[in-house]
Parts: sequence; C-alpha cells; structure tokens
Amino acid sequence: MEAHERRTLPEGWEWKKLGEIVAIGSGGTPSRGKKEYWEAGTIPWVKISDISDKYISETSEKITNEGLENSSAKIFPKGTILISIFATLGDVGILKIDAACNQALAGIQMTNNNLNPDFLYYYLKMLKSYFESIGRGVAQNNINLTILKSTKIPLPPLPTQRRIVSILEKAEETKKLRAQADELTDRLLQSVFREMFGVLGINAKGWDKKALGECLEIPLNSGLSPICTDETRGFPVLSLANLRDNGLSNVITKYYQGDKPSKGIDLEIGDILISRSNTRELVGRAGMYKGVPEKVIYPDLLIRIRVNRSILNPVFFEKYLQTNSIKKILHTLAHGSSGSMVKISQENLMNLSIITPPIFLQQKFARIVEKIEATRQSQNQSKQQIDDLFSALMQKAFRGEL
Repeated sequence: MEAHERRTLPEGWEWKKLGEIVAIGSGGTPSRGKKEYWEAGTIPWVKISDISDKYISETSEKITNEGLENSSAKIFPKGTILISIFATLGDVGILKIDAACNQALAGIQMTNNNLNPDFLYYYLKMLKSYFESIGRGVAQNNINLTILKSTKIPLPPLPTQRRIVSILEKAEETKKLRAQADELTDRLLQSVFREMFGVLGINAKGWDKKALGECLEIPLNSGLSPICTDETRGFPVLSLANLRDNGLSNVITKYYQGDKPSKGIDLEIGDILISRSNTRELVGRAGMYKGVPEKVIYPDLLIRIRVNRSILNPVFFEKYLQTNSIKKILHTLAHGSSGSMVKISQENLMNLSIITPPIFLQQKFARIVEKIEATRQSQNQSKQQIDDLFSALMQKAFRGEL
C-alpha cells in the first residue's frame, strides 16, 4: 500500500480503486507516414503539450476520420479526464471538446454518479509526484493502465466532494493571477526587444547581418551521449528537458555515472545551448547557461554556442533566438526522415544569417533584461509560495481536514 493510501479516512469516506468507479482507456497515433491521416484533419488530437490548464479546448494537431479508423486512436467525449502516462507523468486536464489523444495519455470517463469529475481531477493532480516516483526507472518513464486502474482514491460523500472542489477552485484562481503577472513580464521583455531592434524577420531597421559562424569565439560543439540516471551522484547533466520556451533551467535532475568525461564539461556563463534534435515544434529551443555550483555535462542533442562578445552580447543573442521569427527559421533548417524527430546540422547553424546591431545597444538591452529578470525572480519566489500553499491545501482537503 502506498503512503497516500495508508491514512485513516474520515467517517463516511472510503477507499476505491480507480478502475472500479471509472472507465479507463488509452489513445493512439495514426501513422505519420500517411498524409491522408493528417492533412485537412478535423478531429482534435491531444498531446501532452496541449495540457496547459485545467480544461483542454483546442489542440495543435488534428487527424482525419481515416486516421482514426486505421489506428488505435479513439474519440473521448467532452468531460473525459486525460492524464499523461508516458515520459511526462501525471499531467491532468479535462476535455471541453470531443477529442482523440495519443498513446502517452489515458482517458478517464465517469461511470459512477457518486464521483464528481472535478474532485477526481484535483486528486489525480495531487498524485503527480506519486506517479513520477513509480514510473521512474522504467524505460522512458511510464505507468501502464493496470497501475492506473489499481490506484486508490478516497471517496467522500458527494456534498463533501463539491465543497472540496469549491475551495480548491477558489485557491486556484490565485495561481492564475500569478501566472497572468508572469505573462505580462514576458510580454514586457518582448515589447522592449521589438522597440529596440524591430521585427527580426524583415530587419526593418536595416541592421548589419552576419553568418553565425562569423560571430563565434570558439567552434560549435555538441555534447556527449551519456547514460543518465536520476540518482543524485555522478556528474550533473543539463538534459534536453532543461531547455524551456523562455530559456534554460539550471535545476539538475540527471546525473552521468560513467568515468570522468573528456569533453562537454567546459560550459561558461553566457554560453548558449540550443536543441539540435527533437520534435519539430521543440527543435531549436535555446537558453543561456548561467552557472551551477559544479561543472556540468550536456548531451549530444544540444549544441553549445559561445559567441564573440565584441559582436554579440549573450543576453541579446538568447532573446534573439527565442523570438518567433527566428524560431520559424530554425524549424526550416531542421531535417530528418522521421516524422517525429528532426535535426539541425552544425553546418546549417553556422550559416544561419543573423542581425548584429551595434554592441552598445545590445549591452543596453542586456541591462534592461537584468532588471526585468530581478522582478521575475521575485515573482518566482511568490509563485513557489503560492504553489506550496496550494499543495498543502490539497493535502488537507483529501485528508478531510478542511
């Protein structure tokens, strides 16, 4: 019995296996090699990246009826809870539309009138760390439907479920307000960049242009291909997962257990890491290394860019690579025979044409970024406090202590 199942429940509550009170099924992916399964598709098809909020109302991809009929994909009705069971574990959302999903997601449909779907949503959300712990160590991190069906949930009377949902929904509003403030900070930074340097795709301000290869201090270099584990020993690794839309997370979660590597540990503050191999929507992600206490390894899926600082300021160049117009260009440089994984070659990256505004202007922008990032740091501390309070509130709610 897992820790979250050991506690004694309040009177009138009972433990139920999930498979006893809901219907659970997984999704599927039509062949990427069949254009007729995807082109002009009208059926929403959910991926993990489409789960960004409580409700899922749109998807980045759609499939055709032919694709649906010739794959293991199935349509889940509006109101179905989707939970990620592969790679990224325990992300949860509720469908606001009828939709299919890929095999990395499981669909949970209500079959018991004594279970409030919002109550189940919040409880599954609370179990994210539990799912991550039991899925860790399995190839690619995954949990199967058997594990999901055997997971126990506390089932209080319906009025209690509704009261818990009402409390958690109000608490979640605070999280949304914090997220909106964070989004405004991001927009401010984008606005400052456009004001100073214009729209990059058209180079409206007529800045000088150079090939990236002309702007480097040392040659481009991809990292190692280490076998990593989650054990907190060995050489820390900045993995592909460290690259986010808005930069590079320096939180280390992967470690290399082999002999001391001969290269790949010489990152310097200001180096840019860019993903050279990934799905088309994620390839080309870029972020600046800001340092960690120990030297780190980076994998061969990332390329290190160390710019000549008399030509490019690293802070400016990081934000440059993160603009939508440059992301689109990087996506066009990515090629591959696989429908899901594509690559940017070092040669194509070396030939990437970039604008080079006067260095004093880039440095001015970097100083502005420093001030905005200080604000963001304060916001992150506030966000962490709100997240911690929300987690504690959920724990109390599902112990019957509210």
